[in-house]
Amino acid sequence: MAITVIGSSDNKAVKLWSKSLFRDTLTKMYFKKFMGEGSGSIVQILPDTKKQTGDNVTYALRMQLTGTGRTGQEVLEGNEEDLAFYDTSLTIDQMRHAVRINPTITQQRVEYNLRKESRDALSDWWAQRFDSYMFRYLAGDTSLTFASNTAVSADASHVLFASTCTAESQLTTAMTFSLAHIDKAVRIAKAGSPLIRPVNIDGDSYYVCVLHPYQVYDLRTSTATGQWFDIQKSFMEGNGRKDNPIFSGALGVYNGTILYESNNVHTGSYGASSATVYRALFMGAQAGCIAFGQKDGVDNMTWDEELFDYGNSLGVAASCIWGIQKNIFNSEDYGTVTIATGATA
Repeated sequence: MAITVIGSSDNKAVKLWSKSLFRDTLTKMYFKKFMGEGSGSIVQILPDTKKQTGDNVTYALRMQLTGTGRTGQEVLEGNEEDLAFYDTSLTIDQMRHAVRINPTITQQRVEYNLRKESRDALSDWWAQRFDSYMFRYLAGDTSLTFASNTAVSADASHVLFASTCTAESQLTTAMTFSLAHIDKAVRIAKAGSPLIRPVNIDGDSYYVCVLHPYQVYDLRTSTATGQWFDIQKSFMEGNGRKDNPIFSGALGVYNGTILYESNNVHTGSYGASSATVYRALFMGAQAGCIAFGQKDGVDNMTWDEELFDYGNSLGVAASCIWGIQKNIFNSEDYGTVTIATGATA
């Protein structure tokens, strides 16, 4: 009697791996807590390219009305105000990575499952890739281009420098991060145009700021009045804040801003000082956007396996059609303030 057997490396046997790969990747992603399809999310997921064909989506921002209105018996006709829109676009493209293993004698020599290790390694790689690109795009790392989307540096109204500097090239290691930078960023968010909208969490409004570990160290060791103590005091106040996922891993809260730490915060050296510059990200709603292709998304990633050399070599690959961009309207950052400082290494 003939029996059909499907091996573990057969494509027909890995249908669930594409979904589990992305679920595992999302669990590891730092930005997962900040992503959502609603306009109140820090990184908004655009559904357009997921639902229909096309590799580019254009979306618009409606500006607030600025007219004074009419009162009493003043004539309204002829004094109407035009709606003002600014638009930007996001392009998606395919990104792939793969691992090649020997499923025969090499697998015989080790106790762990090489195929599973390949899957886990790709999951780690994708989580790091998503987070790294998000930080670099939002921080304006102009050396980065993916899917025709080139990262754009922060405009003059949405960047802060430590001390009295007016450029990153002037920063030194002594010009460190302090809570005063949060105060200045909140001022920009509330008084700028357009306003940076906070995100709503359990009925309260918050901004988010992600710092590099070296910037966090400078806060922790600061001898100035307040600083780290003020963060911790504010974080312990309130009712049930820590139960909300967006508070997971938070350092604390200061001036309506939730503080986080990540070693993916963009760093670089600029100018004659040669000091490493750390670009902390202060963010509100719709700071950035991300889009996926029809076969990929927050619930799925393309997974392929292929045998070579008569079954002596196995290639496992994971791919995703996606794109990310910082939201910029009318040549101004919409939901981000970049805080550039030096740090005590």
